[in-house]
Amino acid sequence: MLSNKVNAPPFTPGLPWINVSEPLTLEMLKGKIVLLDFWTFCCADCMHILPYLKKLEKQFEEYLVVIGVHTAKFDNEGKAENIKRAVMRYGIEHPVICDRGYSMWEKYFVREWPTLILIDPEGNIVERIACSQKPYGKFEIPIATLIQEYESSGELNSQSIPQIQIEAETQSDFLRFPGKVIADSHTKRIYISDTGHNRVIVAELDQTALDNANGQSVIARMIDIIGSGRIGASDGSFDDATLQNPQGLCLHNGKLLIADTDNHLIRLADFENRTLTTIAGNGKQWLYEAESNYVSGPFKWNAKEIALSSPWDLVADGNRIFVAMAGSHHIWCLDLDTNKIEIYAGTGRESLVDGDRSMSQLSQPSGLSIKDGVLYFVDSETSSVRCIDLKTETVRTLVGEGLFAFGDKDGQGKSVLLQHPLGVVAHKNELLIADSYNHKIKSLQLADTAVTTISGTGKAGNAISPTQYSEPGGLCLFGNFALIADTNNHRIIALNLNNKEAVVIEIDSDATPSAPSLPNMHIVEIGAKTLKRNSSAKVKVDLNIMHPFHLNEELSLNIYLLESNGLSFTSPAEKGLNVQSKSLKPGETEFEIHTLDEQSGDKITKLAAVAYYCGEGENSACFVKSFVFELDLKLSDQGGDEALIQLPISIS
Repeated sequence: MLSNKVNAPPFTPGLPWINVSEPLTLEMLKGKIVLLDFWTFCCADCMHILPYLKKLEKQFEEYLVVIGVHTAKFDNEGKAENIKRAVMRYGIEHPVICDRGYSMWEKYFVREWPTLILIDPEGNIVERIACSQKPYGKFEIPIATLIQEYESSGELNSQSIPQIQIEAETQSDFLRFPGKVIADSHTKRIYISDTGHNRVIVAELDQTALDNANGQSVIARMIDIIGSGRIGASDGSFDDATLQNPQGLCLHNGKLLIADTDNHLIRLADFENRTLTTIAGNGKQWLYEAESNYVSGPFKWNAKEIALSSPWDLVADGNRIFVAMAGSHHIWCLDLDTNKIEIYAGTGRESLVDGDRSMSQLSQPSGLSIKDGVLYFVDSETSSVRCIDLKTETVRTLVGEGLFAFGDKDGQGKSVLLQHPLGVVAHKNELLIADSYNHKIKSLQLADTAVTTISGTGKAGNAISPTQYSEPGGLCLFGNFALIADTNNHRIIALNLNNKEAVVIEIDSDATPSAPSLPNMHIVEIGAKTLKRNSSAKVKVDLNIMHPFHLNEELSLNIYLLESNGLSFTSPAEKGLNVQSKSLKPGETEFEIHTLDEQSGDKITKLAAVAYYCGEGENSACFVKSFVFELDLKLSDQGGDEALIQLPISIS
């Protein structure tokens, strides 16, 4: 720990907070150990530190309070709404302060992301470790020492902080923060990394239907789901295997390779056997546990024995799979013939340097495409588009100038400004670019590096005409269309490359949705009820919302069947469907539910409701509250009680 204690500067007043009902102050946190995490949501290293923070929160939950201080690098990251979406996307539950104007950054003399600062119960800074000093694993002893020191003097505050809330999730029907999409026009299949649901969706899209689409959407029929939706890294059947925030996808010999980003693995989906297996990565993250392997090991490693770091995209060149290793600022190459893997380009230093591939410097490569012996990639942290000639093995930058040269400017060569692009695909004599933080799709002409916007207004939104995007993360070709993973809008867009008109791809699914997230959960017993078999019952939601709160009018009230022992959202006439969730539009409080023919013993039937609500005022905080209703349901041939189930929801 620091030898000389320094008083921690007060938190800047007037800044927006997330996951808390009112702004926190150091005075309110007196008696607590506080860990400040200075981060920005574009930064892979900032994402790497989140599991460590969760580990610390669980280990020292009685006395430790973690606070994220979001200090934006890119303009797009400075907007509170975008920070909220990132908090939702990454499952951050601790309080987050939006550090507009770098005021907290300057007060605490921070110079790189992430930086962790430990504050003792008296409000003194006792430890500071920045990313370059590798903070992972270096806070357990200082925190334990502070607990021992202050517990003996009775100065620790063990009470929980009641104002901490979990921020409401963004509404989505089927997808949640889809990261990447690829397509195979021969089989008419599209593959979507449903990142927020920890799974991959396989669907069939008819080219003719897409060509003739003249409305707001076109239907794709779901074929399969890879992954159970639970967070994990287990191999097995599609139904049982687990993933964690998958991103990039590529097809090879009829099988699908998946960049399992937060597990630091590459997985292989075999459709014939419906199995998912790990083919690269040992499950550890490079830079921390496995750093010595890269210093002393051979140039090529056995693919399953080496640690990876946030693989973000994949592309195949014969039996070679190139990997955008965003977390270590490299491009790697996996040889499927030998099961060996190597660092193909980049020294690991985050910068923009061209030349020989082994001496080049990259900055969080996040999207790959290959055409005519050239590997194209977007380097998100330098807002650049670059390429590697696979014959000469040299790196060249097409547009982009460096780590802090970004904006939204079309033009040619050095005059072009992008903002954190995440996706690229080669198309004829151009590259199509997902200019993510500008919420646009752009074209880069390979002949003269001229860049033009072809879709998107530059303002985050979800309109179709004119088309708006919100941080699109990836794109691919499907006939004369570009399919776009419109990440923050939880949808896939098909953009006609001839007339630049867009439609939404709706996934028609009869599969069971992922288990719902139930933050801020409350158990409610609603007693016993007897209903007639194979009949209908009415469900009424009894809302009791106290001033100054009201339901969020932009989000539905979501109802789930957690244990549907005797109940179904679908009628017997709708055979083949297995629907376990229902969304009530704002103002709706009633719906119909169906009873089944039989039950499984005496198991309790469980329904859940997730309610999103806000306080008064334009800038008031919004929250989420979940209710699990336990119903002792009995089915009878004669029926019994009135065919009405009431779900009481109380918010105060």
